[in-house]
Amino acid sequence: MGLLPNFVTKKVEARPREVMVNIIGNALAVSNGNTDVDRMIQYWLKDIKLCENTRPDLIVLPEICDVYNDLLIAPSLDEAKKRRDDWLEKRGNKILDAFREYASTHHTYIVYPTYRDRGNGHVSNCSLLIDREGDVIACYDKVYPTVGDIAKGAIPGTKPVIAQTDFGTMGFAICFDLNFWDLLEAYAPLRPNVLAFSSYYHGNLMQATWAYRCQSYFLGATIGNLEKNIVMPDGTVRDSIRSFCTYLVGTINTNCKLAHIDFNKQQINDAFAKYGRKLTIHNNNSLGVLLLTSNDPDLPIEEIFREFEIETWDEYYARSTQARLDALR
Repeated sequence: MGLLPNFVTKKVEARPREVMVNIIGNALAVSNGNTDVDRMIQYWLKDIKLCENTRPDLIVLPEICDVYNDLLIAPSLDEAKKRRDDWLEKRGNKILDAFREYASTHHTYIVYPTYRDRGNGHVSNCSLLIDREGDVIACYDKVYPTVGDIAKGAIPGTKPVIAQTDFGTMGFAICFDLNFWDLLEAYAPLRPNVLAFSSYYHGNLMQATWAYRCQSYFLGATIGNLEKNIVMPDGTVRDSIRSFCTYLVGTINTNCKLAHIDFNKQQINDAFAKYGRKLTIHNNNSLGVLLLTSNDPDLPIEEIFREFEIETWDEYYARSTQARLDALR
């Protein structure tokens, strides 16, 4: 039944740098009795192509984007499951193949959220990562499907997933996942450069919470009129758009790292004095942390931290914790 992706394992050399991202968040298509697969493909390619001239490195789509919305609504769970499964059988791998072709032709990564077949009438609500060659290199299964989704045969995922791209590491979350601390705490030590969030709901303060806790760029691809966001690793919402616009286009720079302001002022001033425009310092005044970004892809931010002995936020957090334990003893 439905989609059976072929997963490809690759070794990728990452070069953290500025990355163009396109967040596409149209409302789910409505069939009105016409469940044509090509119609669904064109529905999403229309908005993807609208942003084509930005030459994106990464495109993120919203949750189960390739299911007609009215197929998910039915008088009973059994009928809703039948409508969904009939569509998934009809769809097969056709939409995946269309996105794979687009990714290969335009040399971009695509986060494609969908249902994949798990056998015996079961599915997983997942995000597939398609790379620049059109291969599926990662799959994240939603760890916390809703009660209704589970009742319709959804199998939960069991763990966070980290994928390696040429601009850094990526993690994934889907809709209801954002409410659960255990999943956040599983992602936090992995420190993905980017978190791709595909969703039916926005999540409000939880978006900034995840971004800051994981020290990751957070890309919120939500459906319809819900606000689409780019959140910085210090929790600052940098770009957002809602209502008339179904897409958000912007750049992120994965060549960055957080430092606390304590004990770092002189070192950071010295670094800025040397590197000037090559170094951007963003101050989220409410948190007492600084986001340092190297604007030169040939100058890793780690080298600047080492050169000027800048203490990272993680190092300062660990030192503070140890100081407290020592004081208690």
